[in-house]
Amino acid sequence: MASKIFQQLWQWRLYAIPFLAVTLALVVKLLLTPLIVHESPFLVFFAAVLFSSYFGPRGSGLIATLFAALIADYFFLFPVNSLFIYELGQGIRLMLFILEGWTICLAIAALKSAKSEVELSRIKVFRQRKELQQMNAVLEQRVAERTQQLSTINALLNQKVAESEQTQSALRQSQERLHLALEASGDGIWDWDITSGNVYLSPHWLTMLGYDPEDLPGDVSIWENLMHPEDKIWVLEVLKAHLQDSSFPYSFSYRLKAKWGHWKWIDNYGKVVARDLQGQPLRMVGIHRDINEKKLAEEALLVNEAKLRSFYESNQNSPIGIIEVIDSEILTQSVNKSVIQFLRKRIQQALAESEARYRGIIEDQSELICRFQPDGTLIFVNDAYCNYFNKQPDELMGRVYSPLVPPEDQILIAQKLATLTPDNPTVICENRVILPSGEIRWVRWLNRAFFDSTGNLLVLQSVGSDITERKQAEFQMAESLHEKEVLLKEVHHRVKNNLQVICSLLNLQARSLKNPTMTRHLQEAQNRVRSMAMVHEKLYQSDSLSKIDLQSYLKDLVKYLFRAYVHMPSQIVSKIEIESDIWLDIDTAVPCGLIIQELVSNALKYAFHPSESGEVVLSAKAIAGGQIVMSVRDNGQGLPVGALQAEPETLGLRLVYDLTDQIQGKLEIDSSTGTCFTITFPVGEGNRELGIHV
Repeated sequence: MASKIFQQLWQWRLYAIPFLAVTLALVVKLLLTPLIVHESPFLVFFAAVLFSSYFGPRGSGLIATLFAALIADYFFLFPVNSLFIYELGQGIRLMLFILEGWTICLAIAALKSAKSEVELSRIKVFRQRKELQQMNAVLEQRVAERTQQLSTINALLNQKVAESEQTQSALRQSQERLHLALEASGDGIWDWDITSGNVYLSPHWLTMLGYDPEDLPGDVSIWENLMHPEDKIWVLEVLKAHLQDSSFPYSFSYRLKAKWGHWKWIDNYGKVVARDLQGQPLRMVGIHRDINEKKLAEEALLVNEAKLRSFYESNQNSPIGIIEVIDSEILTQSVNKSVIQFLRKRIQQALAESEARYRGIIEDQSELICRFQPDGTLIFVNDAYCNYFNKQPDELMGRVYSPLVPPEDQILIAQKLATLTPDNPTVICENRVILPSGEIRWVRWLNRAFFDSTGNLLVLQSVGSDITERKQAEFQMAESLHEKEVLLKEVHHRVKNNLQVICSLLNLQARSLKNPTMTRHLQEAQNRVRSMAMVHEKLYQSDSLSKIDLQSYLKDLVKYLFRAYVHMPSQIVSKIEIESDIWLDIDTAVPCGLIIQELVSNALKYAFHPSESGEVVLSAKAIAGGQIVMSVRDNGQGLPVGALQAEPETLGLRLVYDLTDQIQGKLEIDSSTGTCFTITFPVGEGNRELGIHV
């Protein structure tokens, strides 16, 4: 109830304050009248007008002036106790009082308005300062949070780098062990980059054929030229089938031409280890093993056995004797039987010796050797085979070998053995075997089939060697390579994110600055960091972790720069003329991106007047001599006369000159029509997949 009364009184203050002030002035006037006789009747009321104008709302002073004029007229002007005025002087004094009162009211109102505006301005400044302090606190908090995040990310990145170094160290140790194993085995390694046709041939690969590294350039056509004409057709067919389907085995024995002109038998095994998203093969690796001596020994044994068997069979029922002119039939017959018996013993002895030599050679071999019938029944095993499976010969002879092989590998073996023909009697198979202890190991088998004259399969012979360590090394290398690729992608992703955080911090700092020059410098720094971040973004998004597509990278960079600098896209347009299949590594892509960023941003900022339209053209192409030509040109107002000979004063142009020197390039500037910057820098000769290290 009291609050309502107060609100009503507050609403009536426009009239209450003048009424109270004038009433108080009247009381003071009446009290002072006996003491001051000649005092002006309006002097005390001026105080009431001042009080009402200053402390009352707008209009209170005017009301106080009118009310004081009525009071003064009624109580103090002649005639007293009347509102009428009979003297002109009295009326003029009353009018002057009213005018002076209104003037005082207006002056005080103007003073109060000015004071109010000053107060409002001070309040506004105080609020803005407080808001600025709050924004500064928020920004500092965000910077602290970002700094903490960067510290955390940096720690994680250091951890990843440490893990990467450990992985690389383990990979180097694994590669060293594999290298030692290959050195000990005498096998040669080949590594074929299918897309470029380049082939890496290890020193052992070359020396087993008598070649030096400079004798054979690393090209797949050289390998094809070394193949025996009889082997070339079917080897290329096997290669074609394996490139289309990796499940088709790429293992066989064939002949290659040695440096001194004769042919050597080589065991070859390979596999496609990398394919693109469309399934096309990218890389293939494998090994060579010299089996020439073994092959010659096998062939010599087979020929010797065949000759002895043929000699024995052809003379078993033929008459053998010595023709003598002796007229005694009994003596001739006796000599004939002795010769037959003697020769038969010699033949049996030769066959026994041949078989003993053959069996001795077979038994002395460290490889696993066995013979089996087409249904898989073993008919011969050497000591190495028995020792490997911890079996006695009688436990293996006459039994099928399938229990020694996992079921899933038996299908692969059957498929490979089914490819044997009289024209292609050998095939290599790598499969797992089960030892009596339950351990599973890998064995590489060279299988050879023997056919009769009608082409029917008689018997198969297999020579095997344990390759478990090599297989484990291959699996470990493949796993390590995959982990390394994942780690490199993560590193590029982390670097791109960190650079993006730096861009965001520069953007926040630029927004908080009131100096346009500092803001522009921070935006240019932000664009430079963004151009570097896009390189890492392209790297971790691509299949290759070391090279990026120049066309895709520069297109995205130009789009970003146009969004940043061009406010009316229809006024200034871009034109991209970049050849495809130009690839740059990170050491070259970062300087090229910074150069293009500076030249395109300068063209967008300075080449055109605000109301003009124009075009910015970016081009890049490969030319003869292993060079790349990259240019940025516009049709704007061009550079001033003498600017081409002057030293660059701006940071952007100094960066362009320095970065051009860094990539060993040459910079040319033409300002005859607009401005054209042309940079020519070297790359690998004849190679469209570029990747230089400057």
